[in-house]
Amino acid sequence: MTNKFRSIIVVILLPTPTLRLAIAIILGFSILFIAIYMIL
Repeated sequence: MTNKFRSIIVVILLPTPTLRLAIAIILGFSILFIAIYMIL
């Protein structure tokens, strides 16, 4: 389980910083939408 999580982190960290930024923005937006949905 820990190894799987580690490999996921490696996969996220390996791509170019631009792709990492895009992933971070997508994750941020999905968290924001979930938070808004929970509040409403």
